[in-house]
Amino acid sequence: MESIATSNLNKNDEDLDNIIIFEISGNDNTYKQITVEKFLEKLKSYEYSHKKKSNIITYGSLNINFENSEVYRNNTKIDLSDREYKLLRLFIDNKGKILSSEQILNCVWSVAYANPGMLRVAIKRFRSKIDPDNQYLKTIRNKGYILVDI
Repeated sequence: MESIATSNLNKNDEDLDNIIIFEISGNDNTYKQITVEKFLEKLKSYEYSHKKKSNIITYGSLNINFENSEVYRNNTKIDLSDREYKLLRLFIDNKGKILSSEQILNCVWSVAYANPGMLRVAIKRFRSKIDPDNQYLKTIRNKGYILVDI
């Protein structure tokens, strides 16, 4: 179904609320009058539903493709373990928020024996791959970690 919108307005009309919508469906032509507000609502809805949703996020020098779990830094592919990828996803989804060690452990590790020492080692490895210049991931003393909002 294809819709073509035209305006049925002239300079003598003070009430500019009516728009004619031609909905073309097969051989049938139907005409509806709707308000400008309703038309704009439908247009926004159409744009939103037809907008290509990108699974690629650019964050600083990183390009992250969430569809195929690939990460590039300066156009060079970075190999991440599953846990490092989960860390990246968690930090990207919570960009600008401080995440406590406990929150990170609960989200990334699914084992009961995970501890802050394991997290520190994982963060060190993660930083060496994702943030070697220490620009993005900051440690907030006695609070946790934050991926700065750039």
